[in-house]
Amino acid sequence: MKKLITLAAIFILIFAACDEKKENNDDDDDDTFVLSFESFPTASVLVKNNTGERLVAFKDTVSPAALISGIPAYADNHGLKKDTTLFNSGGTFVLVLITEAQYNANKNNLASFNGQVFAKLFAFFNPASSPFLVTISSNLGGSGRLIVNNPTNYNVVLRLNYPTGETIGYVPANSLNTSISLVTPGSYEIYPVFTVFNSNTLELITIIPTTEDGAAAGKPFKWSVSLTNDNPSMVNTSEILDQVNVMTSNGAYLKIINNSNTAVGLFIDSTPQTTSTGISLVNPSASTVYHLLFVRNPDGSIKESQSFPYPESSVLQIGTSANLLTVPTQDYELDYLYEIEVSGSDASNLQLGTVTKRDKVELIQLD
Repeated sequence: MKKLITLAAIFILIFAACDEKKENNDDDDDDTFVLSFESFPTASVLVKNNTGERLVAFKDTVSPAALISGIPAYADNHGLKKDTTLFNSGGTFVLVLITEAQYNANKNNLASFNGQVFAKLFAFFNPASSPFLVTISSNLGGSGRLIVNNPTNYNVVLRLNYPTGETIGYVPANSLNTSISLVTPGSYEIYPVFTVFNSNTLELITIIPTTEDGAAAGKPFKWSVSLTNDNPSMVNTSEILDQVNVMTSNGAYLKIINNSNTAVGLFIDSTPQTTSTGISLVNPSASTVYHLLFVRNPDGSIKESQSFPYPESSVLQIGTSANLLTVPTQDYELDYLYEIEVSGSDASNLQLGTVTKRDKVELIQLD
């Protein structure tokens, strides 16, 4: 009888252990979607949150499987989680945001927010570079609504007050009446710019449309909208195709070919520059293309060329933060590619070659 009791006790312990292991496994599965507001040191992207809202970030769509992590209000350079499933290769994606209150109240039906999220912003992940920085504009989160139809085959970034201003929305290609940028009621000047991603060079080309006719001819295309609490404003990107004159990058490109034995970067007035995909350093035996943004004419039109330094304080430099070499004065033509070679055995004896003009960058034409 004692042996039977002992065997029964053993079986009970085994079953209990199995149940506990199953429960723990279930908890592990749940941990995949646990919301964390910590700043992850190994980040997928960095976020600067200029709003007073605590936000929850998703990749491309609002669902538990696409949950990245939380963003505290007024966070600066906050590192989002680098989930190996979500971020297993480089490329562009939509950073979809909802508020923490929305998330907590609707955990079991998150998909309902895909049509009316807090914001959809452009983001890029490159495993070989510093994390891409996304700025959440303080103008986001109000009760005014801008509804954007984008029937074109191009992704559109919406910028506030200027083509290089703060991003207030990102509308993927072929998105009809579904992408909504939430901004506070008021009057706004919104500039749509097109983004084209080159998967071979991991470079993003920003194409700025300019108006074709009238007093605004040659100036960046814009929408002037007035948003109210009751009536949303609607814009359609297809009208751009009928009114544009020129598609331009609003600058030139400088390719650094690094044949030295140390990583170097491009600096303007000792301030490090990053590429459109977040790369800040060019490793030895590698090359990287930087975008040189031109200063606009007083009337807002785009220059055909610009010299650096311009103005006198805007000096181009190449090297490390401790050892910077000034790039000789050069006139750069709009949308052209230029190259410069860097050589040297270490950071203390870097040498710059001559800036060489290459071909014009053929910007993709919109049909």
